[in-house]
Amino acid sequence: MDSSSNQKSQTLPFLFPSLYCKQYNQSMCTICALLDSEHMGQLCNISQEIQCRQDELQNMSVELKEKKNAYDKSYSSHEELVRNMVRLRNETQELIQQKIEEMIQILQEKGEGYLAEVEAHHNHQVQEVKKKLQEMDGVFQRITSSQRLVEKLHLYVSGQEVLEIHPFLRKSMMELRRKQPSTAEGVKVKNFLETKSQLQNLLERVTNNKAGNSLHLVVLGDKGTVFHVMISYQENSRERVSVFGMDEILQYLSSLQMPILVGYKLWSMDIPALLDALQEINKELQFEEPILGFSDALPLIREKFPDISKYTLKNLDRKYLCGKLDHTNTSNCVRILMKLCTRYEINKEFSRIRLIACSSFRCYSSLQLLLRERVLSVPSVQTLALHNISLDTLQCIYLSDPKKGLKKLCRHLNTKLRIREKKIQRLSKSPYLFPTPPIVLSRFFTSRDSFRDTLSCYGVKMTLLRTQGNSSGMKPHSTGCYAWSK
Repeated sequence: MDSSSNQKSQTLPFLFPSLYCKQYNQSMCTICALLDSEHMGQLCNISQEIQCRQDELQNMSVELKEKKNAYDKSYSSHEELVRNMVRLRNETQELIQQKIEEMIQILQEKGEGYLAEVEAHHNHQVQEVKKKLQEMDGVFQRITSSQRLVEKLHLYVSGQEVLEIHPFLRKSMMELRRKQPSTAEGVKVKNFLETKSQLQNLLERVTNNKAGNSLHLVVLGDKGTVFHVMISYQENSRERVSVFGMDEILQYLSSLQMPILVGYKLWSMDIPALLDALQEINKELQFEEPILGFSDALPLIREKFPDISKYTLKNLDRKYLCGKLDHTNTSNCVRILMKLCTRYEINKEFSRIRLIACSSFRCYSSLQLLLRERVLSVPSVQTLALHNISLDTLQCIYLSDPKKGLKKLCRHLNTKLRIREKKIQRLSKSPYLFPTPPIVLSRFFTSRDSFRDTLSCYGVKMTLLRTQGNSSGMKPHSTGCYAWSK
């Protein structure tokens, strides 16, 4: 019994698996491992392999726990992101609703203001007409009564009574003769162009949509009379340019003795568009002939008030007139400009500075190409325009003398500068813009009409084909100035 149990204990380790094959992933006993040479080199102790697998399971558990925590954290962050998105959406919706309500309130207040202004002016005009009607009715009653009295005197009164009453009747008749009935044409009816322009500007600011090209011109007369001109350019219309209110301002300008149109920052105004529109309706000469020219008040105001940092009409009005200017109202801007120039006697200085002719604005418009290409500075372009030098004039001079023509012109103009005119710089660097004959200038301008013109400038005389732009480049904004006459 003892010998058999001892023999069994000696054979058991060989019968039970104690090895593990990594290649086939199976456990093996020692005898099988010795008999099967195929597993040689892939065997290891099964206890070590079990421990290794348990360690791997432990690592997997830790890794899975970390992965779960990461996903939990990510899930929580995504949930938080969704909550933030919902909160942001709600806040934005509330803000949109609030701003829309504010805009609606502002628009309603603006609309009520416009309506009140129109109603007040309408009532004022109606009251004036009613006053005239009452006066005419009173005169009419006097005429009727006098007529009846004369008829009765002629029929029933004795000669002595006629002699006594006649002087009083003659005096009354003379008074009636002096009175003349007022005509409806003499009553000036406001067309509310300024209100319509402000309404259009408000609509464009809200919708960010330019409803066609338009230009609003405001001219303030010497007695405070305001003239409004609305110029509209329509792309698809039989009448390409529509002008309202121009006849009144032309009639007023012709009644003055060589007036000067005074503006503020005139070079920034689209006066060439105004001139093009006037040319379209054949009123260009009627506008240019009566006026002496334009005068920019900004240089004189800078000279008068050298210590301020911001030369805006709103700042000037606040500082020197103690006002609160609404700079979106062109009429108010012109009134403030006129008030400044009158109170501080800036009007007397207009004779010291060069007036800007209509032709100078056309030249300035043609030279915008050189500004866009950064060939010339704004002061240089303004000086060229004041001397009526246009882009095709520069090309003409360059073609006549490619090497020295522009240098001679620059030197000639710089010796004839007036006060506040800047020297022309880098003009000789612009020839690369003139590589071809003048006919190619049509690519820089929208040409409708072309005419041959003989140009004589600084000893250079030649014939060129000159192109003119149209008014299609008109920008929607307001231009304001006031008429000043000595």
